[in-house]
Amino acid sequence: IDFESSNLTRAGAYVFSYMPNLTELTVPGKVEFYQQNGDLQSSAFQGCAALEKVTLDDSVTIIPYRMFSQCSKLAEVQADKADSKLETIDRNAFAQCGKLASFTFPDALKNLRNSAFIQTGLTSVELGAVETLDNNVFQGCSALTTVNIEGTKDLKIPKSLFNGSWNGSDFNNDGAKLTSFTVKNGDLSDFSLSGSKATLKNVMLGDGVTNVPDGLLSGFKALETVSLGKGVTSIADYTFKDCTSLKSIELSE
Repeated sequence: IDFESSNLTRAGAYVFSYMPNLTELTVPGKVEFYQQNGDLQSSAFQGCAALEKVTLDDSVTIIPYRMFSQCSKLAEVQADKADSKLETIDRNAFAQCGKLASFTFPDALKNLRNSAFIQTGLTSVELGAVETLDNNVFQGCSALTTVNIEGTKDLKIPKSLFNGSWNGSDFNNDGAKLTSFTVKNGDLSDFSLSGSKATLKNVMLGDGVTNVPDGLLSGFKALETVSLGKGVTSIADYTFKDCTSLKSIELSE
């Protein structure tokens, strides 16, 4: 599909969905993909089973609702980390893209909406100064092992970011099995890493992290190293109880 040489500026719901022969695509910034109600919920390429590669033009600011969901062979999404203007990845945008093992999250990205990458093949996640992380964003990502989040002071990280239930499926046991988790800024008061209890080895909470909940790492028997930033001024009940492999806890001055 050649968008650049066309005069197309708007495309409606499911407009290119379930095309069995589409293998590669460049998403232009000049085309608005929308649903019947016009609120940028598109499902535009949903279920394109042969689609393997997507390139995002630097001027793209949003990946709308279900835009690439159920694209079972999608393995590569190219976006420029520094120059992309992508700010929002909407609900279920890449849901059930099981072959999608990596994704370059641009520096401009601010919002990740519900279930944006649920049941994808991501192995690592590196997020910049995101402002919003909704529930279920990385649920069911069973290959996910490493997460780094820069975050912002107003970021609230939800309990069910990695594990929980969705659409009748239980991802408490089949979700991410993290080995390394880093977050530099944000509120963890409702957060849970329970799905990684048997695998998590390294945790780093930066200077901008606040409100660490009771028992966040209790019973994490694989945990070896922990670094706590200046924002952590108290350690709650049971935080490191039964962390039998813990070798080092670094406290900021």
